[in-house]
Amino acid sequence: LLIKPDLAEAWYNRAYVQKQLREFNRAREDYNQYIRLRPGDPLGYLGKGNLYAENMNWTSALDQYRAALANDPSLAIGYFNLGIYYAIMNDRNEACTHFQKANQMGFTDAESKM
Repeated sequence: LLIKPDLAEAWYNRAYVQKQLREFNRAREDYNQYIRLRPGDPLGYLGKGNLYAENMNWTSALDQYRAALANDPSLAIGYFNLGIYYAIMNDRNEACTHFQKANQMGFTDAESKM
């Protein structure tokens, strides 16, 4: 990153590693850098949403999942993640709606959640 700071994939990969190491603030900063470099790519928002969810910051996770879907409405895993969010919030109807959408889009893991 010192040599090529505009290499978005490196920021994304480092954010993922930082998350695995439980260095959440560093991971968030790296996801932010990825998003700055690739604002239309939903993967940065999904990664950041998962980071927030892992820390039980549900409101921020929801915002990131919605941002991911705003950038790519055909992203089945985005609907799956929203389904998980709503299941955790005990909103069964909304959870099932999102799991069904993910399943219809080919994300078969969603079928077991409905």
